[in-house]
Order: sequence, then structure tokens, then C-alpha cells
Amino acid sequence: MRRFLFPLIILLLGGPLLAQLDTPNHPEIDWYTLETEHFLIHYYDATERTARVGATIAEEIYGPVTDLYEVGFDSKVHLIFKDTDDYSNGAAYYYDNKIVIWAMPLDFELRGSHNWLRDVITHEFTHIVQLNASMKFTRKIPAFYFQVIQPEKEHREDVVYGYPNTVISYPFAGTVIPPWFAEGTAQYNARETPYDYWDSHRDMILRDRVLHNDLLSWDEMSVFGKSGTGNESVYNQGYALVSHLARRYGDHSLKRVTAEMQGPLATSFNKAMKNAVGTPGREIYQSWADSLHHYYRSKTELIRQDTLTTTILSGESTGNFYPRWSPEDSLIAYLSNAGNDYLSQTALYIQDPDTGKPVPISGFVTGSPGWSPDGSMLAYARRSSPDRFGSVYDDLYVYDLQAREEERLTRSMRVKNPDWSPGDSLICYVSSHDGTQNIHIYDFQTDTSRKLTGFSKGEQIFAPRFSSDGSSIVFDINLRLGRDIYTVDVETGEVTPLLDNRWDERNPVLRGDTLYYASDKTGIFNIYRKDLSSGKTVGLTNVPGGAFMPDPSGEGSIAFSLYQNGGYRLALFTPESPVPEQRLRYKDYPATIPESQYALNPQLETDGRKYNSQYSQMFIIPRLLYEYGTIKPGLYFYSTEVLDQMDVLGAASVNRLGDLDLYLAFNYNQLKPTLYADISFLTRNITEKIDLYRTPSGEDYIREDADLRFTLMQTNFGASGKWFRFPWGELEWDIYGRYEQYSTFIKYLLSEERLEAVLGQNYLSKLRYEYYIGRQMHLELGWNPLPERARRLSYIRPTNYLSTSLHYSYERNEFINDFTIGSSGVLQEVYEPNYYHKIEGEIDGAWTLPFWQKSNLSFDMQGGWISDNSVDDFFYLFGGGLPGLKGYPFYSIEGTHLGIGSLQWNIPLLTGVNYRLVQFNFQDIYLSPYLQYGDAWSGGPGEFRGYGNTGAQLRIGGFSFYSYPTAITVDAAYGWDQFTLPDTPGTYGQEWRFYFTLLFEFDQL
Repeated sequence: MRRFLFPLIILLLGGPLLAQLDTPNHPEIDWYTLETEHFLIHYYDATERTARVGATIAEEIYGPVTDLYEVGFDSKVHLIFKDTDDYSNGAAYYYDNKIVIWAMPLDFELRGSHNWLRDVITHEFTHIVQLNASMKFTRKIPAFYFQVIQPEKEHREDVVYGYPNTVISYPFAGTVIPPWFAEGTAQYNARETPYDYWDSHRDMILRDRVLHNDLLSWDEMSVFGKSGTGNESVYNQGYALVSHLARRYGDHSLKRVTAEMQGPLATSFNKAMKNAVGTPGREIYQSWADSLHHYYRSKTELIRQDTLTTTILSGESTGNFYPRWSPEDSLIAYLSNAGNDYLSQTALYIQDPDTGKPVPISGFVTGSPGWSPDGSMLAYARRSSPDRFGSVYDDLYVYDLQAREEERLTRSMRVKNPDWSPGDSLICYVSSHDGTQNIHIYDFQTDTSRKLTGFSKGEQIFAPRFSSDGSSIVFDINLRLGRDIYTVDVETGEVTPLLDNRWDERNPVLRGDTLYYASDKTGIFNIYRKDLSSGKTVGLTNVPGGAFMPDPSGEGSIAFSLYQNGGYRLALFTPESPVPEQRLRYKDYPATIPESQYALNPQLETDGRKYNSQYSQMFIIPRLLYEYGTIKPGLYFYSTEVLDQMDVLGAASVNRLGDLDLYLAFNYNQLKPTLYADISFLTRNITEKIDLYRTPSGEDYIREDADLRFTLMQTNFGASGKWFRFPWGELEWDIYGRYEQYSTFIKYLLSEERLEAVLGQNYLSKLRYEYYIGRQMHLELGWNPLPERARRLSYIRPTNYLSTSLHYSYERNEFINDFTIGSSGVLQEVYEPNYYHKIEGEIDGAWTLPFWQKSNLSFDMQGGWISDNSVDDFFYLFGGGLPGLKGYPFYSIEGTHLGIGSLQWNIPLLTGVNYRLVQFNFQDIYLSPYLQYGDAWSGGPGEFRGYGNTGAQLRIGGFSFYSYPTAITVDAAYGWDQFTLPDTPGTYGQEWRFYFTLLFEFDQL
């Protein structure tokens, strides 16, 4: 008989079907619901204030945004408020009509300070509305999938098909909108909702790119996947270009352009803009870019004539923040993203400005640090390991420079921006709760904390600094638009406004009666000095980019963060004379700031009710699969519970032969581990000659035609979770039980007369039997290194990481050996037990080459062991083909032991090219030559033969339809060795073999 190995179902389920943030389950939370006319607001005790304010804001913005796009909803929009981590963001699930908001206000150096809730709710709701208005099909159909599985020509005699050497899973998106337009419209909102306006930060990023001839091109704006300020510039330029469209063609041009992308075959946004407003998008972009060059160069002409004598200390890193002089003015502590791709990946450094050599102190640090009065220790906040509920918070740490030891002082206190009081043991810091931030005081001697301020209306506080005598703390605060500077008395907690103007004033340092700070009153952030006794204010810098975060030394030198050429640089300067006021001119910036006379804390008074589980509609994703020479139409379907407490995913397909694929999976997320169950059911139909009867001598089989149907069923029941989660990685676990049952149905194609003639009266024209029954227990462990996966190019060539996985199973499998006639005269299967332990493991990693930072070496080692060498070869480990030694067919290398090593050199051919071809946007191309060596064998070590191959893989990475990750690989591999297998015709090896994949992500190696 022939047997059929289980197909690669999960391989074809890749893609953005159930895209969710990777957060732990929180069964400890009791959820509640508020209901308004257009929204269902879901919250828990720790987010009730945020939810009640958010409900009011949502209803206020509903009309203006939906009117602009003329969109209505068939159901209420879900608005979910979370505060389980020190994390600030919003997410719009526009097919689910669901918005998730994290209550902690955003503090991001590339964004101005606005009222967090009004800004983020309006932004995410605009996404929901605008993207609904662009859908090609309906909300029930997010995409279509085209998929291909092509097998190797070689396969075992007892296997229906060869293992795949071509795998394609490619979507046709139901929503095709470039990121710049989606984010630009979400920031533009509507004229009646100016909660995210064109502030000085937005202007700074765009102005800096224009002045440095580094404006993102039309194609570069159309995808994310950039390092440094690149992704933010997609937002930023999108906002500017959308505003340009609205000014030139009217607000409703945004709706017309959106509607043009509803066409089923509409993929070109350039053409959509031409159809909507009469001019192709590329022409509009170019006209807009030309006008920007003229505008910014003319507006900054006088400013660029001023020269500020500075010393840049930060090298090429793009994010350097919060410089702090040590008490003796010999060292500067600061945060830097040196060696990382994104501004948020900061660590704490100290640097001697004379030698210029930075010394790393601690990783994963956020916010400003503070020196102890004697300069022997540094206080800072950094990400800690998760608490018992899986929440990740920032806590207060101190580092002893002499002992070179770090000590954690708080636990789950949500610490930001600590500063040490001069002359005593007090450390002030900011802490968040339910979207409101307050200043706390920690006593280093008594290990106690107390809350100093009593804000309760969503106020956002930034880096507090003790005054030079320690009696007060000066800080910047955001209430509506921009920041103001306040002080608070350390003993009484009395808060007093110090600078409260229409523009933004931030980063205060109070030395005696002298206040240093940064302000954007001209439209560009510069550093100012104010004498509080006389009230006189002077400007100390006049830069075309931006100057922030000043910290003066006792000798008069000021360390600060200078924004220029796409990044924040650590810089020093010594003020010689104030900048004349007439030269501190850019534009009448205060006149561009919208009015902000709205209620600060407008809470919905409706009573909440206990949350009841609710589900999204069932989403359908049609699919067309070309598999083994036949076309197999089908579909995916899925639905999620609104709070992600449960989800269901299924697939079904069938071809003209009656080959049927069914898959159904459930996840239950209301316990600490995730519980899951899935079932797969497949049939395969073939016609072939099989052994029918023996010759009269009884030695040889005679083969006749028969129809065969193979039926495969597999079920899994398990639990998964994370045992240890750290800022730098996590240990994942998965334990499950599996039951498998494979059966065969045979129908002989001979006539009954022919069967009777050759077999006599005792024949079976049809026969069904089970040939395999498996009962197994599995345990999987895997170490997942997190930080290095956040590199810009890590999706195509992971760098500087080490990942491991281990899979143990105990299997009690029954495999057919013969038939017998039972006592009732019925044919019965005779099974051979195959009971064994199996261990499989893999270690992979990659390191940057010191002589070529853009390339790296990656390696992979995989091994396997089955405890019983006598098991049927149905259960063997296989070592060839796409997942193994690529120079040989998959089934040509098999055994109860497996060992394979691979070494690959990833060489960049093109990076960051943003080449667009129809709906493809290609960003990065790598050539990766590799060597592989290994074997699968049975018996002792002496049975190891060892096969090697040389190959090369071409990797092409980018996006399709602007936002779908696209990973293309083409492999060519040559096996060094040639060999034959017993009872198998032909030879293997010493030939070129080729592979092709088009999926959503690359393999690690």
C-alpha cells in the first residue's frame, strides 16, 4: 500500500489573519462595558477614568469624521482601554470595528505634546472610518489568497507525493491604501477635530529632510520598514501631503481619493489620485516637494547664516537624549540608541567630553537619568522583568559606578524620569495610573515612596528636576496642546505655574534664579535662559533643526540634544552672547496653533455593566490553491472575541478529484496559559495499480488498477505560554496531546466477473482499513531573543542573536503489519506497536561580521533522536529537501537519528531601494551562499555517512499592496555526494536542485 505524510497546512496559514500584539493573557482582570449611541467602551477598574473620558471624546468626534467620508456603521464600534504595561499606543482593527487604546500618554521625542486621549482616539477612529470607505469587497472579506504547492519529482514508493519544493501563499488585499495616506488622513482627522495639528515637531522633521535633500520619495512614503526617523517620516510627510491635498482640492478630495481605491482591481494610488482630482499622484507629490524646497529654504535663510559653535559627541547614532552633567562636571550621562535602528531602543551611557569615549551602563533605559549628589551613583528607570500577571513596567534602578553594580529599588511602580535631590537621599520620579501622571518622592535611605502631586484629569508630566537647593521641583506638563513649566514644593506639594504660554516650553532646569529650558515660540525649538528675579529672557541658540534638553555645567558649558540631519545628536556649546531677538524669527507660530477650549476631563456618567463576551463577525478569506497539478478552491474563516479572550480559525478546500482539506482551531485565552484545540481532516484520491493476488507459485504479486482514497485525521489539545519573560527575550512552552488516525479505502476497478475469475468466490471488491493510529504527548520549549528582532533588516537577516528550541514526545503508535480473519469472519487489521521517545532540537544564530557590518554569518544546527531503531520507517526523521539538506530530495535521507549543520553568509546586494513593480514594493535583496553537512541514519554512530551540499539563496524582501510583508526566496543547491537507496531506482546527489517560496516571512537561516 501507499502512505501519505501529513501536508503542510500551517505553512499556508501564514499572513495577517489574526494579527494581534504579543501580550500575555490577563485572567485577573474583571471587564466592564459602557454604552453610548455609537460605541461600546470596555474597561476595568484601572482604566475607568480613561474610559469615561474616552467615551465622551469618541461621541464628540463621531459626526465630523464620519461626515467627511460619508461612512456609516452597521454596528457599534468597540473601544477598549488597557493599562497593563508601560506602553503607549493605539491600534485600529478596521475589519473588526475595534479600537484598542493604552491609557499611558505618549512620550515620543519625534512627536509634539498633545492631549493624549483626544489625539489617539480621533486618530484611530479616523483609521476605522477612512479604511472602511476604501474596502474593495465587504468587511467580511479582508483578502483573497492564491497559493501553490509543487512537489519534488522524487518520492518514496509508499508516499503519494513528493515533499514540496515550491510554496506560495500570496494575498490580494481587500484594502489597498499606502501608509502615508492612511496615516496622513488619520492625523489630519477633520477640520472640526484639530487635536493633532501641524506642530513644531512635525515641521522640524519635514524641514530638516528638505534642507538636507533627504525627502522621502513617492515610493519610499508608500511603505514602512525603515530605521531611524524613516517610519515617522512616513507619518509626517503623509500628514503634510494630505494637508496639501485638502488645501488645494478641498477636504472632500480625501473621500474621493479613498473611494477610487474601492475598485476590485485598483492597486495604483497614483492613478486613483488622477481619477479623483485630475492630476496623477506623482505629479502632485513632485509639485508639493518643489514648493517645500522653496518655502523652507527661504524661511530659514537668515537662521542658516547664524553659526552655533558646537561639539558633537554622539557619533552617528540617531537618538541621544537627556544629557546630565555629573556634580563635578567631568562626565555626562545620557541616553542613546547607539548600535540600534530605532529611537526608542535606548540605553544609558556615560561619557567624558574630553576623551569622547562612551561607556555603556545599562540597557532598556527610558527617560532622563539623575546623578547622586556625590557623583558615585546614577538613578534611572528601565524596563523590568514581567510581574506575576505578565505586565512589563519600568522601575527605579541605581548604578554604583565604583562597584559596577546595579540595584533595583522599586517593583511595579511605573517609574519615569528620576532625578536625585542635591545634598540628601531623595529621588523624584513620575508614575502613571489610569492615564494620569504624578510626581512621587522616593527616599533612598528608608526605601519608601510618597506621592507628591495630586493630578487626576489626565495630566502628563515629563522630566522633573530638583532645584539647586532641593526645596522645589521644576517640571514640564501637558494639559491640552504643548507643554508648560510648573514648580512644586517638595514639602507641601503646592503646584505653581512658572511658564504658561500658548506655545510649547519644556525641559526645564532651575539653577538658583536662572531657568534654562527649550521653547518653540518661533516655530523652531531653541534653548532659552530666563532670570526669574528680573523676568528677562534671552535665546541661547538659533538653529534650523531643533535644540532640546539643556543641562548647564558649573563652568557654563551646556550639554543638549541637537536635532539635525535626521537625528538627535549629543552636543555641547558655551553661550558667548544671547541671540538677538530679531534673528530668532521663523514664522508666527502661535497663530497656527488651534484653539483648545475643550473640557479637560469630561467623564461619561452612565453606569457600566459587567462585560459579556462578544465576537466579531465571521470573516471569510477565499483561497485558490494549486496543489499537485490540480486547482483546489476553498476559504479561510475566522472570528475573534472582542477582548481576544477566544478565537476560532478554520479552512476548507476541495478539488475536482474530491481531495478535501478541513481545518478548525480554537484558542481560549481566559486563563494564564492559552488553551487550544485543533482538528485537521484530509482526503486524497488516486488511481493506481496495487498488489491484488499472488501467482499460483505464491511468490509474486499480480498488480491491478484500483481507486484509493486516503483519509487523514489529526487532533491536538494543549496549552501554551511563557515561563520566563525578560526585556531581552522569553522562554516559550507548549504542551499538547495528539491523536492521529489514517485510513485507506480501496475499490478495485476490475469487473466482478474478472475478480471472480482470478480470485474465485472469496474476493473483496472494496476494502477500507485503518493503517495508522497514533497517540502522542508533546512538550516544546523555545528561547526567543527579542531585542535583535527589532532591527530594520532583521526580517531578512537576523543579526546577533541565539535562538534554541527543544521538542520532546512520547509516542504510542500502531502501524498496520498484516490482516487476519476474525472469529466473525471479518477481515481485521493486525498492528505492529511502535512505542518510542523522540527528541528534536535546533539551535540557530547570527553575528555581524566585524569587517562588513551590513553582512553577517548565520548558522543552524538541527538534530533528532528516536529511542527505538526498529521502528517502522513511516516514523523516521527525514533530512533532505527544503527543511534539510537542500542538495538532496527530502525522502532520500532518512533514519532514527538526524544531525545537520548549516552555515550561511548573508550578503547585501541592495538595501532600502524601494523599487515598485505593480503591487510589489521591493526594499532589500540579499544573496546568501551556504554550506550544509549532515545525515539521517539508523543504528550507532558508525552508520553516519555524512552528505554535504553547496547552495545559494536569493532573498527579496518588501511589501505587497503597500502593507503585506512579502518574502521571496530562490534556492539552488548542489549535492556533493551521489548515492542510491535499496529497492529504489535512480541515484541522488551530484545535481542542481531548485526551490522557490513566496511567503510573509523568511526562515531564520
